[in-house]
Amino acid sequence: MLKDSVIIGQISEDSKCTDVGLRLPRSKYFTVNGVKFLNFNKLHCTAIRSCTFCKSRQGGFQTRFQNIEFHNVYSKIVWDWQHEGWFEDLDGSLSGKSAGYSVLPQNPNLPPEHCTFYESEFGDRRFSGAVCDETVKLHRFAFNNAEPSTLQMKTVLFEKPMRNKFGTFQNERITHSDGWMVTLIDGETYNMVFENAEQISNFTYKGRLDDFRDSDFVILGHNLTQVVDGVSVRGIVTNQSEHALTYHGNQFGDWFLEKTQEKGHALSYLVSGKGLYNHTDLEISFSMYHCYFASCGIKAPPPPTKKPTDAPIQEHKIAILHWSNRQTWKDAPAGWGGNYGKRMYGLPKDGDNVMIQAGNHVFADTDLPVMNKLYIDGTLEFVDTRDYNLTVTYIIIRGGRLIIGHNESHGFQHTVRIILQGDIYTPEIRMQVGQNVGMRSQTGPNVASKAIGVFGELDLHGKYHKTHWTHLATTVYPDNGTRITVMDDADWEVGDEIVVATTSFETWHTETFKIEEVVNVRTFVLNATFKHKHIAEEYTVSDGNVSRTYTMRAEVGLLTRNIKIEGGYYKNLYKHGFGGRVIVGNYLPYPRTKFGSAQLSNVEFIHTGQEGFTDDDDPRYSIVFMTVKPCHRSYFKGCVSRHSYVKGCSFHHGFNTAIGLNDSRWVDVVDNVVHITIGSAMMDLGTRNRWVHNLVTVSIFAKTPGSQKAAEFNGGFDLEYASNPTLVNNSVAGSERVGYKVKGQRCSEDRFESWSGNVAHGTLHGVYMFKKSISSVCSKIAGFKLYKNYDFGIYIQVACSIIITDVTLIDNRAGIVPLIVGPSARLHKTSKQYVRIENTLIVGMSPGFVCDLDSRYPGSSFGTRKQRGPTATSSYRHARLEGMLC
Repeated sequence: MLKDSVIIGQISEDSKCTDVGLRLPRSKYFTVNGVKFLNFNKLHCTAIRSCTFCKSRQGGFQTRFQNIEFHNVYSKIVWDWQHEGWFEDLDGSLSGKSAGYSVLPQNPNLPPEHCTFYESEFGDRRFSGAVCDETVKLHRFAFNNAEPSTLQMKTVLFEKPMRNKFGTFQNERITHSDGWMVTLIDGETYNMVFENAEQISNFTYKGRLDDFRDSDFVILGHNLTQVVDGVSVRGIVTNQSEHALTYHGNQFGDWFLEKTQEKGHALSYLVSGKGLYNHTDLEISFSMYHCYFASCGIKAPPPPTKKPTDAPIQEHKIAILHWSNRQTWKDAPAGWGGNYGKRMYGLPKDGDNVMIQAGNHVFADTDLPVMNKLYIDGTLEFVDTRDYNLTVTYIIIRGGRLIIGHNESHGFQHTVRIILQGDIYTPEIRMQVGQNVGMRSQTGPNVASKAIGVFGELDLHGKYHKTHWTHLATTVYPDNGTRITVMDDADWEVGDEIVVATTSFETWHTETFKIEEVVNVRTFVLNATFKHKHIAEEYTVSDGNVSRTYTMRAEVGLLTRNIKIEGGYYKNLYKHGFGGRVIVGNYLPYPRTKFGSAQLSNVEFIHTGQEGFTDDDDPRYSIVFMTVKPCHRSYFKGCVSRHSYVKGCSFHHGFNTAIGLNDSRWVDVVDNVVHITIGSAMMDLGTRNRWVHNLVTVSIFAKTPGSQKAAEFNGGFDLEYASNPTLVNNSVAGSERVGYKVKGQRCSEDRFESWSGNVAHGTLHGVYMFKKSISSVCSKIAGFKLYKNYDFGIYIQVACSIIITDVTLIDNRAGIVPLIVGPSARLHKTSKQYVRIENTLIVGMSPGFVCDLDSRYPGSSFGTRKQRGPTATSSYRHARLEGMLC
């Protein structure tokens, strides 16, 4: 409490006025009683401000005032932001109104019929003040720990009927660090919206609402695209209320779900002080659950008990059937495609759910209907005599097999388009598990919607291509012809789409074209001229004794394939970022586990991946392998009889990571071309997977709208949590953040490790090794060529020794930045760590580098300097090997 005091702004007109007479503490319930404020009558001279030493968007606390006097005061109160706090006027002396009024910053939450707004007396031009009557009672609401992680740092909007939206941003908080805070009006209903995350309907957060007592309540809600099976508000899952929520008819923690007029559902829950006679802060732990019991979710018929054969087609001893033959559907289950009821049957029709039953090998040989669900418990094989469109919402392979082409060298010759339909409101499918399995069990993976779930075998093999990506043979210039020549023979055709990678600092100088004419196997005429320069340069440097040659050439990749997996278009496809996806994994129906594997070659993924779903338990990448482990190369339970691979495929214009390997082993990822992903293009959370000769162009930083902080730097290749990966001859040619995010190799030799021939350019950081290392003693970075990376060729910040070997660095603003951290000064210890650089070429500026043209800021560098560390032009100095001096 501050009591019976006089605070003077200035003694005379000539003296300097005190900036702030009274700065209030960073806590609630402080009382100011009997205080006089004199002579605060100049510009930037204020009597009262809230929240001492608060940073931006902190505060939200209540302060009480009574017996206040103002004499010769122009600016009584100034605010820093819309929810900084509120001042309760106990006797009317602060506001000039009546007892019970409040003074607070103006914000869209306030009802104009109960509040008067002031620009000068109780605010300024930045934030006007408001004086609200006794009906406006406020509660501070702070919350954090939002999951999935993609919600963190997003703007949260609080919507009210007939009232403007108002939002708050994540920042450093006083009570809930890395969270959100707003002030809410008692008795009101608010709909909380994580901005640009409408597609996410399964999330959690923890928070606190302050100062509740009997008769106080707030109703909070969320718009959901999916039905939920259970909700926890106070850490315990409860059943929903039988009616819409009211203060008198419900208790704190009750929730209600109702269908909205539009697609989706509205969830609301009650925060109430019923029965409390002292001011109490109420903790919430909000979670939504989807159950995996057979009694909930979208039901499917019991899975097959017969094991599908892996034998070649001519050796099958099961029923050989054709889609076009109505007899094929004679035994279709009731309610499924082909069963017309009343013992009538025939070909499935548009809109049907279709099942390929266990023990059947069905050959697709005719036009296929537009299907909702396609369950494959047996085998479905496409006959290579015609083109096909397979339009479907869900494909679930449950111990069965889908075959389109038999192997890499003998791929399917006709065109197949697998179009996955749906939007964020399409009901999700969760694989059913055995009995007595808890609601949060991970044995039933979430296939979701617009998806192919592989819990059997998937074989997709398009036309064989000799060259999937190569390099320019000669430099091309803007508006200077449409002909290109490449370094390797390519069997590309007229109409094929190609991508030509950036060779500048700017990721978005990557360009795409269609081939209009094939001059020969290395020369092609394109459908447009280039907008940017793409170099093909080779230079030799020598010190008189040793000479080394280095090249910088734009990569050229083929995007077109004849087997296509497409995320079907709908009006808000790009807004929601909700494309198709493939999940390969295992699940445990009763009585036997279904293991998944996939062998894909020369398949094109278009508009795939579902933005915002990146957490380990539900990663909705274009294709993700979840706990896929081949038995013939392992000695552990829970494995599948053949290994998986993705070879020669293309992924473009996606909404999430292209290829993810989560807790999977020995998956081969070879010769793929990736163009435009959100977040990391390639993700490895597994063991001994092989990444060989893949091209990544335009890996987009997973931005958080409204946030000025980076949630996490994504890389073209994210191998930070990978165990013993092989990384050979890959190229990241354009990433808004990092080329390769790694923890290095062991300095001692390991037969499972092989890193060589990898390239990164057109990024901010070529190789990025931050806080994580494969060894606590020594880690190694080897086998990279890194050029035109805007901040650093290599950035390392770890606690172990570092060896950098067999690396070439060209035209980077800073070549190598090795920071060895620790031990902490508080431990009073030293360590014997070292950085050794060997067999490495560093070129500050290549002969073809033109400062005025080539050293321009990339668009991805704006607004991120604090998160990227000191650059070559920074005044901060540390151990580094400099790059260019433009």
